[in-house]
Amino acid sequence: FNLSESASSTREEVDYAQKRTGLFGKISLKPSENDSFTFMYFLDDYSIEGSRDVNEIKAQQPMYEYDYRTWSAYYQRVYGENLIVDLRYGHYAFGYTRGPRYTDEGIPDSLYYLADEYPSIENYTFGGYPNANDDFNTRDQFSLNAELYIGNMRLKAGMMFSNEYDKDDSYYYFGENRTSVDPSLSGHTLGYFLDEGIWPPSEMEELLLPYMNNNWDATADFFDLDDDGVVTRAELDTAVYTDENERGLNFWRIMVARRGVNKVNAKRYIGYLMDDWKINEFFTINAGVRMEKHDYSDSEETSIIKMPLRFLPRIGLVWNIGARGTHKLTAFYGQFSDPIPFSMIHFGGNISGRITHEQIWLNNDWY
Repeated sequence: FNLSESASSTREEVDYAQKRTGLFGKISLKPSENDSFTFMYFLDDYSIEGSRDVNEIKAQQPMYEYDYRTWSAYYQRVYGENLIVDLRYGHYAFGYTRGPRYTDEGIPDSLYYLADEYPSIENYTFGGYPNANDDFNTRDQFSLNAELYIGNMRLKAGMMFSNEYDKDDSYYYFGENRTSVDPSLSGHTLGYFLDEGIWPPSEMEELLLPYMNNNWDATADFFDLDDDGVVTRAELDTAVYTDENERGLNFWRIMVARRGVNKVNAKRYIGYLMDDWKINEFFTINAGVRMEKHDYSDSEETSIIKMPLRFLPRIGLVWNIGARGTHKLTAFYGQFSDPIPFSMIHFGGNISGRITHEQIWLNNDWY
């Protein structure tokens, strides 16, 4: 397809591609009358190159890679006429990477212009696709289950252990993401940019000035024009912008001060006991309890939180209307847990993640 005239004055033709590879396999064995074994494998490899957005310049097209895979093994043993035991193991993995399609386009830069002077997209948006991810999640799960039939009862019991890792690594591919100023505005002051709406006053008043006055250094001293030990907005408004980079005037950026992996872990311990009791041809009672415990830790295996052991009861009644098996009415009560999602655990463990700095160009350097 062709880009819009704003993204490309020549309406350049670009391509967009999705590629997918899938694989599934299953093997079932029955070595004896009472034993059975099943092995399964699943793979889904998926990639996206480019973007369907006609207003996105070619240089800033992204690339995505998704890798889903799992394999599991299942063994079942029948003992006599009333006991079934099964053992299961599963490994699940998901990988996700994101980055620029064109890695030689350089630092992303989106120029500030006066409100009524913005040119076409291709003339104020430069550099490559800014964002990158290298995420990988795994889960190993073991379970043991048993069913015992005694008279008019079916007793069920089981336990499960799950060990889950969730790794997030989010960063700027080129190390920083810049927002420069139109080169024709060289020589203007920070106060002018604020008055013209190029930069929001809240950034100055709520972030920049408090930080500067609480972290006194050579830059603060440079703008303390009356030497009273306090930098005011009027003083900082005098900052003049003339220093150029390859696209415009140095003004503002977000840079990766430290790239850090945020990897958190969840260990889940689960057990259950259940009894299906057929009272007569009309009524069956289901009663049981589920036990759960969840422990979470950060990238350094330091505990974030250890949840207490919970006992969650369940009880149900099934009415076989008329004892014919054609109509049934069920009443059920149960308690269910709501484990903490990984998005919240990442927040709890983000001391191990990346560190970014928002910086403005002041006194011939990034501040």
